[in-house]
Amino acid sequence: MKLAPLRILLITVLAPILNGCISHYQLRNLGDKPHASLNAASINGIYVNISTNQSDSYSLWSKLKRCASNKGDTLRVPEDARVKLEFDGDRKLKASLLKDTVTLRQITIQVHHDDSCVWTRRKLFLIPVPLLFYVYNEDRAMLFNPSENELTLNYKANSFAMTLGAAGSSNIKESSRYLKLKPLK
Repeated sequence: MKLAPLRILLITVLAPILNGCISHYQLRNLGDKPHASLNAASINGIYVNISTNQSDSYSLWSKLKRCASNKGDTLRVPEDARVKLEFDGDRKLKASLLKDTVTLRQITIQVHHDDSCVWTRRKLFLIPVPLLFYVYNEDRAMLFNPSENELTLNYKANSFAMTLGAAGSSNIKESSRYLKLKPLK
């Protein structure tokens, strides 16, 4: 039985997209689980940029930046930098990178929320040229407060690239905790 060229093209383009999606379920079951009801005031605050887990690949700022944009940034983040989070209670999470009292960078992330956590919207970067070149990159995060003085960020990133017989992929799954230095009103 022969497959029509259009079917082959459709399978080549859609199969990786359908298999690679990062779902809410995957993030919710990664590491710590949210349990308390969320209000905007509980997530707002200034946090340490480095996780309490020593094995983390990226800092809080790096993970949030990857969920907001594919654009590179040449800023060297200072070790003592802090991250200020401001959730508007609806659809936007504003993150600011601070060094002392100076704001070095600021991003706004589109989010969804339920009664226990905030989800970043799925950020997908895709370049499909069937059978010749294919790039797929997706980042997603879930934020919640397990206690008054902590933030937990469950983060997952999938990357895949292929060109004429050579392929490579990277998958990151992390559950990280960050200490809250100061709550915001």
